[in-house]
Amino acid sequence: MKLKHIFSVLVIILVSGCIHGGQTSLTSPVVQGDAGIEFVIQNVPDYIQSGSKFSFLLEIINYGGYSVPAKSIEVNLANTNFFEYSQDTLTNDIPLLERTPELDRGGITYFSFDNVLFSLPALAGDTTSLSLNTCYYYHTDGVVDICISDDSYGDICNAVGEKEIYSSSAPVEISEFSQLNSLKVGSAIKSTIRFKIKKIGSEAVSSKGSNNFDCSSEDLNLNSIRINSIRIGNIEFNSDGQTSNTISQICGGNEIINLNDKGEATVTCNIITYQGWTSALGEFEERLTINLDYVNNKIISKELSIIG
Repeated sequence: MKLKHIFSVLVIILVSGCIHGGQTSLTSPVVQGDAGIEFVIQNVPDYIQSGSKFSFLLEIINYGGYSVPAKSIEVNLANTNFFEYSQDTLTNDIPLLERTPELDRGGITYFSFDNVLFSLPALAGDTTSLSLNTCYYYHTDGVVDICISDDSYGDICNAVGEKEIYSSSAPVEISEFSQLNSLKVGSAIKSTIRFKIKKIGSEAVSSKGSNNFDCSSEDLNLNSIRINSIRIGNIEFNSDGQTSNTISQICGGNEIINLNDKGEATVTCNIITYQGWTSALGEFEERLTINLDYVNNKIISKELSIIG
């Protein structure tokens, strides 16, 4: 009898393992990672001389989950007191497509800096740094499934608690997401959501309360991002006021989110998640997408050796 009992327990464990152990985490609905665009200075000469001219290439690779449009990347010389160049700013003529899992990267382009003059008097054996200002406009998407219910605590799904969020590969990520409630108000279902934004890396990020901001924009808000849109099902809230409820109205009064000294911010929004709900619909999950946009700035450098 004991052997029979043990055998029955083993069968239950094996069956349970087949049911639950075979389950894997859901495939991310966005391209994930921890980078945006990478800049690498290439083909610089081994040595330079004061008063001489040289050329080099800048390799630009998109490692993020956003396809950068043409004219969205800008690069220029940072230390113009050391170097002289005929063009003020170089920009991309073609889009850089988002990263693909197969290549683990996206589009690549090259900027060619020709006939750069090293104008600083220097002695043999010294070194100098060739520095570039890099800037690009970028997006981050956060995708999460939330519960639509006329009660915060339902039988099919739970509208209270942390939800797994997938954030696209970029210099800014949405690292945490919580749904605080889900309640029926008239014929609509409303919910309070909370999410955490986190800057990755040392790059500076800036934003502006306008749909027409880029690297060349003035009056950018430093150390901030913009919530461009929040979409759930067929309902979308925009920062440009094209919906009845704008982002600023549902997310605390402003679509511009300032980051703290750690490069983080927590945002709370009260949103309509479903219009025209009836009891016949019951509880169900719906996909919510948060879109952030911003300008990313970074100075990159390459050390050069000097000969007499």
